[in-house]
Amino acid sequence: MVLNETALLATPVIGPIFKIFAVLQGLIGGLFGVYLVLVILRWKEYKQSVKILKSIRHELKMLNEKISFPKKKK
Repeated sequence: MVLNETALLATPVIGPIFKIFAVLQGLIGGLFGVYLVLVILRWKEYKQSVKILKSIRHELKMLNEKISFPKKKK
């Protein structure tokens, strides 16, 4: 009986505390989630730019081979 009465009396006190923890959890989880999404997007952008740069390097190499400028004498 004492435990049940304590639980009934503690509910009004614990209720607001749980609401505060829910708000904090949402803020922290939300900020972490946004940060994680931004890191993933940055990583994908980096991979895409590396792919484009490799393609440009390959095209320049092929153009240099096709044109084949004579080498300068020093």
